[in-house]
Amino acid sequence: MKLTKKLLLLQFSVMLIFIFSACNYESGVMKTLPKYSGCEKYSYGARDFVDYHKYYYVNNNDISESIKSNDNFQKVTNENTDSIKNCIEYFSGRINNSTDDMRNNYDFLENQINVDDYFCFISKDKSNPLNNFNLYYFDKETQILYYFHSDV
Repeated sequence: MKLTKKLLLLQFSVMLIFIFSACNYESGVMKTLPKYSGCEKYSYGARDFVDYHKYYYVNNNDISESIKSNDNFQKVTNENTDSIKNCIEYFSGRINNSTDDMRNNYDFLENQINVDDYFCFISKDKSNPLNNFNLYYFDKETQILYYFHSDV
């Protein structure tokens, strides 16, 4: 009986460590940026899932310079706005099938995409980039970094 309790305690401890580390995990891109002042995180799904995060950089003058000099990010231009809009449109369609909480808090609009903002797009599926991607979009005007993840 004592062995069973010890085994259960060990399993519980490992599970807590996993949950704690998953909750505190920041992606490699986020580790290259200054600390944000606040964030909102919304997720939907299990195997096929979407994540929508907003990172606030209020009163942080370092963020614009940090993103500008960050190798992960590139400037939004007239040439790449259509690609970003297509990604956002696809993501928005996936949000329509999510929970009320996520739909009610999803507030990114295509008209927020402006030349001179910055973005980082990472896809794990080169044959169909929208199957599994991360899009980071930094809105210079609001000082908000948006994170979109979709995994089909």
